[in-house]
Amino acid sequence: MVGAACNSHEAIMLTALHQPHIILMDIEFKSKEAGLEDVREILRVYPLIKIVILTVYEEDDLVFNAFKYGAVDYILKKASPSEIIRGVKDAYYNRSPIRPIIADIIRGEFQRIKPEDSFLYF
Repeated sequence: MVGAACNSHEAIMLTALHQPHIILMDIEFKSKEAGLEDVREILRVYPLIKIVILTVYEEDDLVFNAFKYGAVDYILKKASPSEIIRGVKDAYYNRSPIRPIIADIIRGEFQRIKPEDSFLYF
């Protein structure tokens, strides 16, 4: 571990200073989605860093946006310590298993945004 940040500014500054391989990022700093904005900003400058979200939030849009902005994993804080450690190791080794609860949320979000088919099939 090279640092711990209490806010978005610290997270970005520590990333620039240490350029870690993995960041374990909470979603909520100053606002509920500040951490997601940090993911986007950090990966814009340092695209090789792997970011794992660790949070209490299970809302579909937060999960979907975390992956959309470039996070490699999304772990709930109620996960066991071994699952969190496994998530960090998986990120380091470029393995991206998606936990069943997260897969369900992503599938639901894709179904929600899927446009209606405009074709008629006979």
